[in-house]
Amino acid sequence: MRTITYILVILALLLSGSTIASEKSDSDIIFKAMEDEMARNMTELKLDDNGTPFYIAYNLMKAKRGKILATMGAIIESNSDNRAWCSVNLKMGDYNLNDEKYYDKVNQINHNDGSFSVPLEVDYDGIRRSLWIMSSNVYKNASEKYKNKKEQMERQGISVEDLPSPDFSKEDVNVVMQDELEDEFSKEKFEHLTKELSAQFKSFKDVIESEVELNFQNVMQYSVNSEGIKFKTPYRFYILSVNATMLDKNNHTFSQSLEYYQTTFKKLPSGAEISKDINLLVENMHLCKESKMFTDVYSGPVLFMKDAGVELCYKQVFDKGMGLVANPRNLVYNKEKGLVRAEHKSWEDYKDKKVVDLKLTFELKPLMSDYKGDNLLGSFQLDLDGLIPQETELLVKNGILNQQLVGRTPTALQHKSLRHNRFYIHNNGFSQKVAPSVIKVTASEVKNTEEIRSDMVELAEEEGLDYVFIVKPLECGANKAPINYYKVNVIDGSEEIVSGVSFKYGDRTLMKVQALGDGECVINSLLPDYAGIENKMNRYKNAPSEILEMIRKQMVGIQGTPISVICPDALLLESVELNGVKNSIQSASRVVSNPMDIE
Repeated sequence: MRTITYILVILALLLSGSTIASEKSDSDIIFKAMEDEMARNMTELKLDDNGTPFYIAYNLMKAKRGKILATMGAIIESNSDNRAWCSVNLKMGDYNLNDEKYYDKVNQINHNDGSFSVPLEVDYDGIRRSLWIMSSNVYKNASEKYKNKKEQMERQGISVEDLPSPDFSKEDVNVVMQDELEDEFSKEKFEHLTKELSAQFKSFKDVIESEVELNFQNVMQYSVNSEGIKFKTPYRFYILSVNATMLDKNNHTFSQSLEYYQTTFKKLPSGAEISKDINLLVENMHLCKESKMFTDVYSGPVLFMKDAGVELCYKQVFDKGMGLVANPRNLVYNKEKGLVRAEHKSWEDYKDKKVVDLKLTFELKPLMSDYKGDNLLGSFQLDLDGLIPQETELLVKNGILNQQLVGRTPTALQHKSLRHNRFYIHNNGFSQKVAPSVIKVTASEVKNTEEIRSDMVELAEEEGLDYVFIVKPLECGANKAPINYYKVNVIDGSEEIVSGVSFKYGDRTLMKVQALGDGECVINSLLPDYAGIENKMNRYKNAPSEILEMIRKQMVGIQGTPISVICPDALLLESVELNGVKNSIQSASRVVSNPMDIE
């Protein structure tokens, strides 16, 4: 009997050890599959006389994603899925000259080199097979592109030494293994929150459409490359959005929304807190509905308060190209000019020159996770190239450009990465972009709010203006809330909210800042790819301005890189142009009344 007991104990221990080993082996299997396939492809990938790759990087992502959508207390969409996919980054040549930074308009090459699905269950053979297919496709693209690039350079007598920068940067080798994050998925909790919040709109009869949406993603990325960099890093994000639509006095629809961003479900505001914000949102919509429509053109001083300054001014400083995110210039081959270096506007040309007002300094602080008690969503410890960021990076000092945000594709002036290859959230999941993290904006000269308002009135009087504008966000707990425009009477200081005002950021918007507040605000937000959005908007350039604004809002949606901005709480610009709505023709009323109005 005792012998049988011992055997049972030993079997239990063996089974327990086997379970633990199995749990730990998923990462081992994934990394072994990637490393084995990488070693094989580094030596065996060959096509004619094109040679073998000098660099291969494999990424494998495992994700749980979902969306819960509710309206008027009812769920209309509830789904979640598990996905696993891989991607390949392969380069021919060497660090100085490879297939990067080259665009051939004549001999366009297009092999399918996007992402590729892998088995949901961790399977060594399945992973290797996916990487094999992907590597073959990417190699064909890279080798042909590299061959064409070299031939064009030789034809025009351009040597590697003539190039302003290497094509790819050498970086430190890191091996970092970060733990997976807790899986907080709870369909019951998620649906309960969205149903309860959306049901609140039943009591608002003049809200003709409303919805509450919760999006969540929990991702684990595994990466290896031929340089020896090896890492796994987690990513988790929750986005809760509340949207409501009303009719204005001309029977045109207008919408306003609230957005909440967090890295855990537990950190989202409580249902009661969001409910209070919804009441504030609807009150704000009533104010806008009853407000006068601004139909004029205004040019003069504008005061941006708190989030409004971040949303409309500071964030756009991080636009790609004409901003602090670098846009490396490619070599471009076309029939007319042959091989030329791409020409586009870039702050790269303004190194050691003024790019914003001399009172402003911009720093990156990626490792700072909180500031005076505020959680900073832009903070991260490891970028998606497996590189550990510096504690502080000075971008602009006293208005003068020190450096731009650069990834592993160098610019003419910056040959090293600033280690900010980051997650970019969008409706279909996520991608990777070079983007900022925690941005600290400081001012060498500050004033209190009363002094700033006095300055604004003085400027208005000098220009002979009867009114000026103050732009303020709705005061609530959301990370992103409606921005309101207030028309301020210069004589008596009275404020009146107006509708239909649009503001367009320009390259020189922050070149002349009249005054900055002596307080601080901390904003957690998402930074969209403004340059990419504007490129897509070009196809609608002949549409009326109000239609353009509607299309832009739909195109932006909820997307971007999580950032945190610490900045002065007030920003007074001396001269800003604001445009009003030109089409205020009244539309026909609804043929049938809202069923919610029926007693």
